[in-house]
Amino acid sequence: MRLFAGAVIRGALALGLQLLLVGCAVQPATDPAAQPPAQAAAGAAVPAPAPATTQSLIDTNETLVASSGRQVAVRVLRPAVCNACGLIVFSHGANASPGRYDVLLRAWATGGWVVAAPLHVDSEEHPERSKYQQSDSLRMRLEDYDLIVSRYSGKESASPLPGVAFSGEVIAAGHSYGALIAQIAGGARLDAAFAPIVTRSPLPLAVIAISPPGPIPNYVTSAGWSKVSVPQLVVSGTTDVVPGMAPEWSLHMASYNAAPAGKAYALVFEAMDHYFNGAYGRLKPTDAAAEQAVAQLNAEVLRFAKAIRDHDPDMAQDWIANSVDGVTATAR
Repeated sequence: MRLFAGAVIRGALALGLQLLLVGCAVQPATDPAAQPPAQAAAGAAVPAPAPATTQSLIDTNETLVASSGRQVAVRVLRPAVCNACGLIVFSHGANASPGRYDVLLRAWATGGWVVAAPLHVDSEEHPERSKYQQSDSLRMRLEDYDLIVSRYSGKESASPLPGVAFSGEVIAAGHSYGALIAQIAGGARLDAAFAPIVTRSPLPLAVIAISPPGPIPNYVTSAGWSKVSVPQLVVSGTTDVVPGMAPEWSLHMASYNAAPAGKAYALVFEAMDHYFNGAYGRLKPTDAAAEQAVAQLNAEVLRFAKAIRDHDPDMAQDWIANSVDGVTATAR
């Protein structure tokens, strides 16, 4: 009976991960380094971003080591000098890599945050990808998150980054499969068979979930998302359709609708797909509409992070007022 139950659990886990992996598959046909940071189109109705640091950015690749001896490559972007810096841990989509999210990570670091993005074992660019099974991915992604929080959140006596003093505040963020990782860090629970697979880190200050999966039977449902106990920003677009994971774009909002009242925020972008029309994840040349949408997204992410950090009592009311042509902001 135990062998049978184990097989069922492994099969369900493989199915859930397969849906996430297929739904987020990317093609590295475009050199991510050649993609310029997105800029707002001239005259676009984009609110001013949160104040950005005037310091130049430092973009480095670090290596952390898990208890098993597994090496974890982490891209760290930060201002050259940063006092009381918060940490954003960003988990990329399945098969993708941190380098395919330049338009997000650089903007958030410019906004005054240390941004740490691990290269997960399911990435097409991971040098030892073939060594791991799909079923390893979830556990190791959460292990990556824990390693980064332990290293860079200010828990140590001395900052590991020259010129940076950490505040101890952490935001868990991610795209697609990575958004689910951020939600688990924020308290979400998978269905019963996988509920024990969690992070060991303290709850983050907030969660930023960009195009999280829709409900996947026997893997993740609204009941699990209702356990997210910190403020959460969920982002999607009206063409954000992913077969198997979200056959209707509105399914990406299931985690928003399930979140506890008073802690749920959302942005819905008109005519933006799972990759913001090529701006990140699955890179391709973008048009003015996509560039404007990414600039808006980055401005609102920084606005959300600042309001949560400042414990702004008027945040929900102010958030809804952020709706502009092509972007709907909601809170509940």
